[in-house]
Amino acid sequence: MVQYDKLDVGAKVIVKTKNSTYILEKDDDSRYDTYISGGYFERKYGRKFKVHINGCTYGGSILAIGKIEVDMILEAVIEESNRTFTTSRIKDVEVV
Repeated sequence: MVQYDKLDVGAKVIVKTKNSTYILEKDDDSRYDTYISGGYFERKYGRKFKVHINGCTYGGSILAIGKIEVDMILEAVIEESNRTFTTSRIKDVEVV
C-alpha cells in the first residue's frame, strides 16, 4: 500500500494492473496532482497526462482517498478533459 498524499514532490510510483503498467510522478505539493504515463495513455496518445488522483475503490462507491493499494482500482481525473479514468484491478504498487 502506498499513501500517495504523503509522498514528496517528484516521487515516482509504478502501478501494475491486470491489463497495464502505469508510472505516476507526483507533480506538486497539492497532494494529489500528478503526471501519469504508460498503459492506456502510452498506447493511445504516446505521452503523459496531468491527472488528479481521486484515490482507489474496490469497485463500489466508497473511495479510499490518497491511497493506492493492491486489489483496488485507481481512479483519477484527466486535467485537460475533466474525464474520470479508472484502471483495472491493481496487482502491484511500488515507490521507486
